[in-house]
Amino acid sequence: MKKIATFFLLAVLWPLKGASQSVWIQVADNSVPLKAEQTQTETKPGWKIVDIKMKDRQIHYLWGSRATQMADSSNPTLLIYPNEKETLADYALIRLRRRKQYRQLMKSPLERNEFIRFLPEHFDIRPAAGIGFACTPLKPLPVGEYIVVFLNQKPVGDAGDYMVHAFSVRGIL
Repeated sequence: MKKIATFFLLAVLWPLKGASQSVWIQVADNSVPLKAEQTQTETKPGWKIVDIKMKDRQIHYLWGSRATQMADSSNPTLLIYPNEKETLADYALIRLRRRKQYRQLMKSPLERNEFIRFLPEHFDIRPAAGIGFACTPLKPLPVGEYIVVFLNQKPVGDAGDYMVHAFSVRGIL
């Protein structure tokens, strides 16, 4: 009886996983998956002036000065396969600030950063194999570190981290 009750609780309380989103990049005519990374959060304490505490500030960053995946041009083709309840317009491209040992979001809440949504005015969008989209920027991306992020995601953990897909755009050698 105890085993049945445990199985029932696990079946009811365990989160159901559907088809997960995936983001790929085309490098040298090959599709390479961009692995999902979780941001890390650091809370900087606010000022305290005459017993009045100012608001704390959060910094979201990815460890490492560069992403492990590099694009082969300044107009990389990104293949996005959203979940069944998501749309392509829910995804965005965000440029990160590069530091010595990490890459940082410019502003704390994800929505306050400057981002480019995957819309026809910014990207050449074509159907990809399966139920996906091949998106190529219309304007070349400046050299730097970028993330592809689902804007409507719920933050992960207590600190409010995000799941992102990182890549780098390098200068022509």
